[in-house]
Amino acid sequence: MTTLVKSQYTDPAFQDHGFVNHIDSTIFDAGVIPGTQTPLFESYKVMLVQNLQSISGAGGKPRNIAVFRKVLGALPNTGQWQLLQMWQEGVDYNDSSAAGSITVTPDGTVHIIMSFGKTVAANRVAYQSWEAAIPRSQFAAPIVRPTPTPPPTPGQYHLLDAPAMSPQWNQRLIPAETGVLVDIPTTFNIASKTSYIVRVAAVADKADVRLRCGSQTFPFTLTLNTQVARVQVHAQGFIPGPQVYVSAVNGPVQAWLQIMGW
Repeated sequence: MTTLVKSQYTDPAFQDHGFVNHIDSTIFDAGVIPGTQTPLFESYKVMLVQNLQSISGAGGKPRNIAVFRKVLGALPNTGQWQLLQMWQEGVDYNDSSAAGSITVTPDGTVHIIMSFGKTVAANRVAYQSWEAAIPRSQFAAPIVRPTPTPPPTPGQYHLLDAPAMSPQWNQRLIPAETGVLVDIPTTFNIASKTSYIVRVAAVADKADVRLRCGSQTFPFTLTLNTQVARVQVHAQGFIPGPQVYVSAVNGPVQAWLQIMGW
């Protein structure tokens, strides 16, 4: 069953004041707060607003175009709408029939396209689309939008003529519950890439000792579990680059790492 929650506004001119609106466009944006792993989810909307001046509902004008932003909580409607900007009929434009659409560019700028009539010369009103841009720096701190690099599509692999090896990763002992950050280009003397195809092997004194390859925040890109004590287990797959974090869980492990390509 859907729970209906009243929208909340930071501006008292909107909160608990009756007005008529038509939501022309609502979009969502997401990113990560810089320097953290904390996600930030936001919603933006542009709508035609009437009757802001009175709670009584008398009169239907002016019809203004308002742009709002909301930081989302546990539910899509738990945050408060923040008024970013409003264009007023009779001030910014003439015609009461107005509409707008909204988008957010990769740098966080809110871009609005509006349709209304505007006086451009004496006795001349131009009916067309008008555009406005609100830089994110005017209303919020920046966010980072991660762009994960997908594995190469079939046919785009580059395999080395022979596996790239390093003495550091020939039966290397990794103590239990620890790890090491490996710079692949320096350690294996190969090109710097955002991902690599690798062969890994592990051996331990007991079963269920785990060798993991990935990043320090997401160490599970490629994982091996020993099955039998003192018997090697092998795997091939993708790891991130140009650096990879190799760690051991549930016990110490001897590890081999070879680079096959990218």
